[in-house]
Amino acid sequence: MEIRALEKEKDLDEVLELLALSLTNPGDKDWYYWKHVENPFGESPGFVAVDEGKVVGVRLFLRWNLNYNGKKIKALRPVDTATHPDARGKGIFKKLTLHGLSVANADNTHLIFNTPNSNSLPGYLKMGWQQLHEPIPHSYFLVNHFRTCLQVRQHNNFDSFQFASTDSSSFVETEKTQEFYKWRYKDKRYEIASLVDNHNTFIVYQMLKVKGVRVLSVTDFYGDAALFQILIRSLAKKLNVYICHCLEYPTVFSTAGITKVKRGSSLVVYKGPTVYLESPWKFSPGDLEGVL
Repeated sequence: MEIRALEKEKDLDEVLELLALSLTNPGDKDWYYWKHVENPFGESPGFVAVDEGKVVGVRLFLRWNLNYNGKKIKALRPVDTATHPDARGKGIFKKLTLHGLSVANADNTHLIFNTPNSNSLPGYLKMGWQQLHEPIPHSYFLVNHFRTCLQVRQHNNFDSFQFASTDSSSFVETEKTQEFYKWRYKDKRYEIASLVDNHNTFIVYQMLKVKGVRVLSVTDFYGDAALFQILIRSLAKKLNVYICHCLEYPTVFSTAGITKVKRGSSLVVYKGPTVYLESPWKFSPGDLEGVL
């Protein structure tokens, strides 16, 4: 069996067929090029396991840039992976992961992180990964329409917003630029809202239906954290929505809602220097969304 770099022109059709056997919502070539080629952080390195001329395993590593205390951090995220059913039990997942990690070390990558489910978490821990802090809870909030609300503007794109540098962030967080937002939220299901005449703060959201109930699902936010609460509350009132869903950030939701119900959590595992493992991290919901 050969482990080698993925070659798009040669392997992509087989790789997509293989991923379709393992992923709940497999993508097509447009999806692959959006996620793994057009990413502003760089093209994804990928690796395949080939047995008798057939691709039987694949592992893709999404490039991701972070900032922390003035330092740009190059990260990789092991994401799309699959092993052909006939080739399982041969350690292909581990071989592809370890091969990818060795290439990452040669590529001056500072750290690697991933968002496994509870089934795959033990495998990561067995390979020496560490869980990053506590699981991040997801919650539903009952939004209080009776508190102060302001006028909200909805946008079709990010062109009108002013983006400041995040180099001095006191958290380890994604490098958020206009280029990043245009790539990450290219899909039309995402919508954008800000307070009227405010070009520094916005949220990205989706409208969902949960058991027949309309839910405002906050996917990302940018700008002045002091405005997130009133922006979310004002948008919910404008859309006549009473339920909001998001990762649980007390600074965002402490006065935006009346009550909350926890519903699941996101796990993050990490491999890299201890200094970042012990540092405070900040994720947006979109950073951990399943589409990645």
